[in-house]
Order: sequence, then C-alpha cells, then structure tokens
Amino acid sequence: AAIQGRHEAVDGSSSAWIGEALLLHARCNRAAGRLDEAKADARSALIHLAANLGENHPLTTQARELAAL
Repeated sequence: AAIQGRHEAVDGSSSAWIGEALLLHARCNRAAGRLDEAKADARSALIHLAANLGENHPLTTQARELAAL
C-alpha cells in the first residue's frame, strides 16, 4: 500500500511534504543497504523538493546527492 501511494503521489506540482517523506524513505533504504530503492526514492523526492522548495534548498541538494549514488 505504501508503494502504491508513493507512485500515485509523484506529481511535480504536489507539496514539499511529499518530497520530505520520500527523502526520509530514501535515507532509510540507504541505511538498510537497499541502494537501488534509495536512489529511486531520492529521484522521486527531487521532483517534489525542487518544484516546491527550489533547486538550491538543502533538502533538494540532499535528494540530488542521494539520487547520484
């Protein structure tokens, strides 16, 4: 259900809250050694964070760095 909700929520015009949640999920996946999932979550987070907080916001930067692993 969580994955289903995440896919439905990925919309660049949504909120920074979605981006923050996806970034947190990406961090959890990275800590658990699931790098592919972490990168996918970070790329999804980046869509929301860049659109709502801007390209230079610290959370956007974190998502970009995690997506590039």
